[in-house]
Amino acid sequence: MKPGDSHHDTVYVHGSTIDDIVQNILASTPDSRWLLTGPIHSGKSEFLLRLIESIRPKKPTWRIGGVVTRGVFEDGQKVGYRAVNCLTGETFLLGMRKDIPNSLSFQISASTNVEELLRQTNVEIGDWLLFADSLERASNCIVEASRQLCDLVVIDEFGPLEANGLGLRTAIDSVLQSRCRTLVVVREQLLETAHALFAPISVMRIFPSASNT
Repeated sequence: MKPGDSHHDTVYVHGSTIDDIVQNILASTPDSRWLLTGPIHSGKSEFLLRLIESIRPKKPTWRIGGVVTRGVFEDGQKVGYRAVNCLTGETFLLGMRKDIPNSLSFQISASTNVEELLRQTNVEIGDWLLFADSLERASNCIVEASRQLCDLVVIDEFGPLEANGLGLRTAIDSVLQSRCRTLVVVREQLLETAHALFAPISVMRIFPSASNT
């Protein structure tokens, strides 16, 4: 999609400030929904965190729930992903690279029993291994945020698993049937799929430069 396309309500984030977007969210109705998209490595998750951090001081009474993912790095290499429960601040290991040495995998989190996670029937996506228990835990965080009628539910992310009805898909479907403001991070190549599934829904698109502003 290019600027001027009319079939999505699109905010081109590189032309808007964080405050502009925050004000738009704060002024929205409780059933408003957004997809946050952009190219790989454009900083979608970081941008989502910036939005959350900007909303909280402006609306301290708002409860923000759901899940945001953060990369885990060792020596400059991304070796895993953590999920952050936005409602409680709790973090847990969501997945790790399949090709990292076992000794490195145990350094990802001293409080995580990686060996136990690796015994599960897990999900392989390319070079990555996603832990089944962690996916269920992330789904529960999303559903609980909806059940508690949070003012904003964030979901990171809608990816290939979710496009095929797996991963966080059941939780996403559940939230989008509720009357919670919902913001879903989606990979750019899956934008049309997500939009068709979840319409009517607005789209916020970020470009690589947006993550550096």
